[in-house]
Amino acid sequence: GQFRAPYVFGIGLVRQDGLTGPETGMGYDCANFLIAAWRETGRWLPWSDPGDLQKQLVTVADGVTVDDPVPLDPGAIEHGVVIDFGAHVAALWEDMPPAGILNREDVLAHHLGGFPELKSLGELAATRGTFAVRRLGGKVAATIWFGGDGVLATDAPDLSAFAAAQGDPLVINLEGVGVREAKALPGRYRFVFPATHLQALQKAGVTAVSLANNHAGDAGAAGFQECVDEATAIGPRIAGARNTDAPLICKSPTITLLAASLFPSNETDDFITLLPRDADIIAEKIRTLRATDSSVVIMLHGGDEYAREVNDEQRKWARWCVDQGAALVVFSHPHVTQPLEAYRGRPVAFSLGNLVYPRALQGADDGAWLRIDFSKEGNVLAADLIPLP
Repeated sequence: GQFRAPYVFGIGLVRQDGLTGPETGMGYDCANFLIAAWRETGRWLPWSDPGDLQKQLVTVADGVTVDDPVPLDPGAIEHGVVIDFGAHVAALWEDMPPAGILNREDVLAHHLGGFPELKSLGELAATRGTFAVRRLGGKVAATIWFGGDGVLATDAPDLSAFAAAQGDPLVINLEGVGVREAKALPGRYRFVFPATHLQALQKAGVTAVSLANNHAGDAGAAGFQECVDEATAIGPRIAGARNTDAPLICKSPTITLLAASLFPSNETDDFITLLPRDADIIAEKIRTLRATDSSVVIMLHGGDEYAREVNDEQRKWARWCVDQGAALVVFSHPHVTQPLEAYRGRPVAFSLGNLVYPRALQGADDGAWLRIDFSKEGNVLAADLIPLP
């Protein structure tokens, strides 16, 4: 699709209907032609011009010519090698023999007027003199895992899948409440479990959970408060409760978790964060956290159950969160996986499906991890959906 799009100088500056740069579908320029391809593979670089792009790359060699043999390691080739001519950039498309050595026969992809095209390095360099060879940089400073809906309303929930995080911070949506004394309210699908299951989550590596969902009131206001108290005492940290501080889920870089539900929980509406009711509160929290150089991740509970399609309300609030300054938005509730998309260069996971779910219920086997790599500045370097085994 990229090779059929026209050249639009300065496309990175374009804004239309809440979309930016090539997201608008108008076309590409040389730098954003490369960035759009990286975004397709989960590398979330901001739209740039060649000068700004250079700052996000690691220099392999500078001041070289087509006759200088520049070694290229397989990792650099896999993730993207950029030939930087100064005012124009191109990407290594095919590594011609001798393999692993940049040479004039190597094929480059570039966009400079008309439509994108493939040309040899020799052809592109013929009138441009020396150039720099760069690769995708951004050393990973932290990795955080996000899981979908966790329902622990069984005697011994299976938490074996959590080992995938391998000690990295791990965040999930917790459907229901862990209680000591409170009982489930009458009604179908009331997810209430022993408070000791919260300790099991902590031991399984869960850093924080969102309680902002339509099951927060399954044991009434007393049950919700018991769950918050127990989690405060033994972990994991709580997000989405109006009377608790936003939890820190990573110290270096500093990353804070906010959570809100698009659905009321009836008995506990006054205790959880709701949209649109609490929009001003959330916006102010984001501004305050960003002022302290904390990146903000927002978990939202919304969407249509068992629907693969993203609905308008999900898109509306995802974009609103990014517009306020969120680095990442993760949804729960549909009980099936939905797409991972981008808005203004920020990833939005519209549903991760089910993580821990009673086998008897629909969608028990439909879930995925969201693995996010952050830079030392708290920017998203990579976002990957990994299906649960």
